[in-house]
Amino acid sequence: MLSLHFSPHDIDELNYQRFHHPDPPVMKRCETVYLRAKGLKTGQIQQLTGRNGKTIRAHLHLYKDGGIDALKHREPYRPKSQLDDHKQSIEDEFRQRPAASIKEACERIFQLTNIRRSDARVEVFLKRSGFKFRKPGGIPAKANLAEQKEFLKKTWFSGRIYG
Repeated sequence: MLSLHFSPHDIDELNYQRFHHPDPPVMKRCETVYLRAKGLKTGQIQQLTGRNGKTIRAHLHLYKDGGIDALKHREPYRPKSQLDDHKQSIEDEFRQRPAASIKEACERIFQLTNIRRSDARVEVFLKRSGFKFRKPGGIPAKANLAEQKEFLKKTWFSGRIYG
C-alpha cells in the first residue's frame, strides 16, 4: 500500500483545484488525491468516481513523486508529422518552383523526402506551412489579343501553390 502524507495546506489546495482548475483531467486527478487525503481507500474512490483502480494509483504515485504541481502539469498527446522534419527543404522547393496541383505536390514531396502521403494530408501540411491554393482563372472569351495577354500576365500564378 502506498503511504502518503498530506499537509492541511495540500488538502485545501486539492479541494480548491478539484473544482476550479481550467483543465478537466487535472480536476479529476486532484479529486482522486483529495479523496485519498480524506481517508478513503482505492476501492471506495473507485466506487465514488467510477475511475479505474490503475488510474487512481497512477494519480496517487504522481502526487507522491511531484506533489500538487505534478498533478497540475499535463501535456496532451499531439502527433507530429514525419514531413515536419523536412519542412524547410519542402518550403524552399515550393517557393522556388510552385506546384500546379496537389498531385504534383505529393509526387515532389515523395521525391524529396521518400515519404508518401495522401493528397489530403499533403494539402493539410502545405496549408499549415502557409501555402495558399488558388483556382485557375478563365481567360476572357472573345476578347482582343492584347487584353488576353494582359490578363495572362496578371494571373501567371493562378492555379499554383505559392507563399
